[in-house]
Amino acid sequence: MIHRAFSLILRVLVVILALEVLCFGILTGLDLMAGKSPARALKNRGREMITAWKRLVLSRHFDPLCQVRQVPGARYYGLEVNSHGFLGNGHTDSLLNTYPEKPDRLYRIILLGGSSVAGLGAVGNQETIPAFLESLLNKGARGGKAFQVLNFGSPGGYTATEAGLLLFELAHVQPDMVIAFDGYNDLWNALFEYKRIGLPHRADNWADFSYLNYLYLNGLLPERTRPLKIFTFTSMLLDRVTRKNQFREELLLANPHYRQSGMTEEKDPFGLSLTTQNLDAMASWCALKRLPMLCFLQPNAFNGKRVLSSPEQGRILDFFNTNTNRKGITTFEEYGRKMSEGFSLLEGVYQSLGRKYGPFGHIRFISLADAFSDVTADTYVDDCHLAGMGNLVIAKKMLPHVQALLPGGPLTVPRMTTPGIGSRPGGQRPPGAGAAP
Repeated sequence: MIHRAFSLILRVLVVILALEVLCFGILTGLDLMAGKSPARALKNRGREMITAWKRLVLSRHFDPLCQVRQVPGARYYGLEVNSHGFLGNGHTDSLLNTYPEKPDRLYRIILLGGSSVAGLGAVGNQETIPAFLESLLNKGARGGKAFQVLNFGSPGGYTATEAGLLLFELAHVQPDMVIAFDGYNDLWNALFEYKRIGLPHRADNWADFSYLNYLYLNGLLPERTRPLKIFTFTSMLLDRVTRKNQFREELLLANPHYRQSGMTEEKDPFGLSLTTQNLDAMASWCALKRLPMLCFLQPNAFNGKRVLSSPEQGRILDFFNTNTNRKGITTFEEYGRKMSEGFSLLEGVYQSLGRKYGPFGHIRFISLADAFSDVTADTYVDDCHLAGMGNLVIAKKMLPHVQALLPGGPLTVPRMTTPGIGSRPGGQRPPGAGAAP
């Protein structure tokens, strides 16, 4: 009797194992057919196993101001999120970690951006752009002044979400300077994200960059099925086969803003007017508040300013196949051409805004397109995210521009009454200011 029961249990286990191996193979094959690399497909299987057996901890959640916010205490690609919901700079300095209170001798700089600012690609919090910039500034600090650089980079963040975050939340934490590092996500949202989801056109300034939160919150998408512990790959395959794609055009067409965005896209496919207006909103607020602001256009891997190494080219192509183009929305050549063209057009936007705000002196628009032109080491982990070396280079490029606007610097905020945007404060242009508009 015992032998028969043991034999039955063994047969059941063999069947389960065989079924799991079969489903493992089918799932991996489906990933490969979708353009994912073998390494990415295997990574997906590992993630499914972890999801089945480990308690899930979300790294970010819905936020009514900027749509997505990091969860305090979570980890973002290995980086630690502090108790305030943003990434710290990897040190234990109590003064530099003070927030939201602000001691008198603390000079507070807010750095806005997307995942490149947050640090995706860095191996630790101390290797992000804000962390490097904070360290560089404090090496030259005098008179007991301490410089704090707060990392408000967020996944998918771009000029629209940054404007809301700055004006509705960060304006109240007494910033002394604002820095924005943008470009890639503005273009990505305008050109490709909606295609990857399967929509006919984009939604302008849509805080929900993936479009999925909008549907989940309105009950238009089912919750994802958690894999079973025993039949992990079998349950995942059944879920993939039976799940209905409810992300249809009609689910968003009921939204008036989405319908209006379709008309905007026809006239402005690169979304330049949106980026311009978002940057203008932040810059005009800072101008009127006499708050220094630096708007940096980030470099991109397709502009030909530096010859990429073979490992960089491989990582960029893999990122394209596994992330950018997972729905077959474009070719690698077309993607590179579009992004390169978009960044060239954005340089014109930054130049135009630089001329407009030049008379103020404390509002600057700077392109970092050639930031890596003299760098031989690898800087890119994909076509937009940077390794620690790349982040250090960017921080060093930012440093002199920041120092120029510090109290006592050559471009110190002028004493003035509140002028209209574009007027000349005091009738004079400060040293180094751009041409008058």
